[in-house]
Amino acid sequence: MLNLIKNCSSFSAIVVAIFLSMIAFTGCSGGNGYGRDVDGSAIITSEGGGELDIGDASIYFPPGSVDDQVTLTAEITLEAKIPANIYPLTEVYKINLSDENQYNEDKATLRFLLDVYTKNAQIFRSEDGVNWENLLGDIGGKEISTKIDEFDYFFVGSYGLSSYSQYTINFRNNSNYTGRVFLFQTNENNESDVYSVAWMSKFSHGGTPMQFNWTSDEYSFVWADTGKLVYGTHFDTAQIVYADPVALNMITLQMFLGAFSLYNQTKGPESGKYFIKHGSDIPEERVSSGIALSGCTLFVRQGSSNQIHSYDIEGSRIFVSYGDYESGRILDLNSLNNTAELVFPRNVFTLYVTLNPDLTWTIDTKPFNSPF
Repeated sequence: MLNLIKNCSSFSAIVVAIFLSMIAFTGCSGGNGYGRDVDGSAIITSEGGGELDIGDASIYFPPGSVDDQVTLTAEITLEAKIPANIYPLTEVYKINLSDENQYNEDKATLRFLLDVYTKNAQIFRSEDGVNWENLLGDIGGKEISTKIDEFDYFFVGSYGLSSYSQYTINFRNNSNYTGRVFLFQTNENNESDVYSVAWMSKFSHGGTPMQFNWTSDEYSFVWADTGKLVYGTHFDTAQIVYADPVALNMITLQMFLGAFSLYNQTKGPESGKYFIKHGSDIPEERVSSGIALSGCTLFVRQGSSNQIHSYDIEGSRIFVSYGDYESGRILDLNSLNNTAELVFPRNVFTLYVTLNPDLTWTIDTKPFNSPF
């Protein structure tokens, strides 16, 4: 897709690039796939089979997959230990049958919805939550699935990302609050007309655990048909083009026969920053463009003809908050209540964040309930 966008020189190539980039884009409001229940159970019968949806996972038993009636239980858990060389793409799920002797192996299908599409996604299984077996899995769009012959712990992860920093927020809701918990970023080096966006957002019930994950190199260019950009506007990404901070950190937003497109990706005037040029035919207060991280929009500005917008990522600060803000919502930072900054100490890439009963935050580098 990247080469198509870089080299397009005809209208037909541009149309193809727009189409491919639109279908490649993935949303960032996790937990909206199979629901956000974090534990549950289902009766599985020989005649009718059964199904259970938990978080972003679904377990399906066709008829004949068990010899006699059993109970299927599943929960999202923070007990398991994920190896350092595997980047987690989902939470860990503990899945059990009341009597595995009744199960006919390789009949049930385990399926996950992914927040961020990656061709390197693989399903892992463990008996003890420590030692993991790679089940691989079949990828289709933003889903990955596999037949399972045994139960216990499962998650989706990816190898091959170790050359960059992979960050994880383990979140626990210890309050009675039910609603969205979201992350956003700020950067004082950016121009005053740069808006912060609700970056990653997930729905949470009291007592529920969940994760936010991202990788430090996955920046990209985005645009959306927002109209006039104001607080509360939803930035519904129309196109996303992955960027490199050195070699491919500048791109042009142009209109072709009535259709907007990001194209002509090149090396920008300064490494480490990102630049978006706007063509002479960009209407005023019609579109907006910006920068995303791990497929989720971070910062945006109103598009303007013949302007070059720059974005400084170095020194960005990460915050957590709660409220009715799905991913892509333009934030009025002065109106947000009870935010907390998430600071990763040097060589630390995982934080443990708790929303307390009094709606204050506890942020730690130690796992939940750790005695140390």
